Amino acid sequence: MNPLDLLLERNFNIWNFGMGIPNNAAAIEAAKAWLLIPSRPPRCPNCRVRMCREVKESYKLGYRWRCWRCTRARDERQKTLSPLAKTFFARGKVSMVAYLRLMVHFLRRDKVSQAAKDVGVARKSASQVYHFLREVCEVAEAHDRVKIGGVDDVVEVDETHLYTRKYHRGRLLRRQTWSFGCLSRKDKHIHVELIPDKTRATLDPIVESNVEQGSFIMSDMHRAYMGIDQRLGMRGHAVVNHSIQFVNGTVAIPVDPALGDPIPGTANVCVKVHTNTLERQWLELKRHCRSCRDERRLKWYMGEFMYRNNVLRALPSDAARFRRLLRDIHRVYPGYERRGIKIRRCRCRPNCPRQSLLANQTCT
Repeated sequence: MNPLDLLLERNFNIWNFGMGIPNNAAAIEAAKAWLLIPSRPPRCPNCRVRMCREVKESYKLGYRWRCWRCTRARDERQKTLSPLAKTFFARGKVSMVAYLRLMVHFLRRDKVSQAAKDVGVARKSASQVYHFLREVCEVAEAHDRVKIGGVDDVVEVDETHLYTRKYHRGRLLRRQTWSFGCLSRKDKHIHVELIPDKTRATLDPIVESNVEQGSFIMSDMHRAYMGIDQRLGMRGHAVVNHSIQFVNGTVAIPVDPALGDPIPGTANVCVKVHTNTLERQWLELKRHCRSCRDERRLKWYMGEFMYRNNVLRALPSDAARFRRLLRDIHRVYPGYERRGIKIRRCRCRPNCPRQSLLANQTCT
């Protein structure tokens, strides 16, 4: 089966994927067809001449790029270059067919242990590939991120403690891990990130950089949220006291009619005051990050969570989701002599929005 036709299959699943890509040679051809491995010879980093293919069975792909001009000149500098240099497959030690099959398992949210068993690799190798994919999700989602909300939308904001000790079991963390999130009720897009504390000086810049002005904010009665609509130019602000109730009645505001019950004769809509939508997403995030305790890896898990919710969820099929994942892998790891997208100060194109945006955040 043609690798390009495999992505257009209506019943895209593990079985059809294994039938279409049965061995390592087919996986290499599929990766080239999907632009994950550049097929054009690169230029020599020393003399800038196009390198030639050197065929050898011991190489991972069966060949490497070699500059014969530098080889004949007995130059001590680098003469050969791997075709996997600066690609997604450069850091892993598994075969190409195992790489592609682990991508499908990752897309299906299979556990690492189950994916390693099905593919036939070590659990540590499968976990490493999963971390590489989470890094791609984090970078792609952050690069394409837009502000949520709008003048006809309601945005819920809330903070949560990711790791809470229950029934006096386990040890307390030396540093508490707090997370802050914003969620749009209209399109269900969400933004979550780790925060050092819950003060107003920390939360206001996050809301200002991720929520459109004119949105209607709903939150709990945390002190840092008081007056947030006046400080950041929002349409309004409604609160709910979680120590008493989960829903604090309704409020009549001019938003999208799909968010509540329209009032006849007016442009207002009766919208329930609560943060239950975001609380439900906190439950999913905590399930997703249950086994993660490293702060760096936790950012990858949160990036994957936002990528699945904001990007993949809107796509109609598993084949479309896999095509989008392949596209983002190519954007992050385009290969040698090409510039991939980044979170901070990206220069993937002249008008890239990431050149100045998020300049104060940590580079990936």
